[in-house]
Amino acid sequence: MLLFYHLFVTITLTILFPLLYPLKNRFRLGEWLGLEFPNLGHPAQKRLWVHALSVGEVLSSIPLLEALKRDYPSRELVLSVKTATGLKIAREKIGQIIDYVLPMPFD
Repeated sequence: MLLFYHLFVTITLTILFPLLYPLKNRFRLGEWLGLEFPNLGHPAQKRLWVHALSVGEVLSSIPLLEALKRDYPSRELVLSVKTATGLKIAREKIGQIIDYVLPMPFD
């Protein structure tokens, strides 16, 4: 069953990608597929990664992110967010506190 799922997803994405590519800016397709992520620094750089699903989790993670930045100033701080609204709020509210705010990629 797992093999069927992987084959289905691979074939579907292969067929749909050329059709969806022109809409990439409208639907954040490049971010969703992980094609437009910034370089997250040197691979050996220590970083702390926090994930928030939606606006509520983004807002509730602000005190945690502020404490992590204060306690570990030498580490990169990354926040990934699932929803478009959550991503917008994260960039507005805490974009200046942390190093990277990213959409969660399709995995």
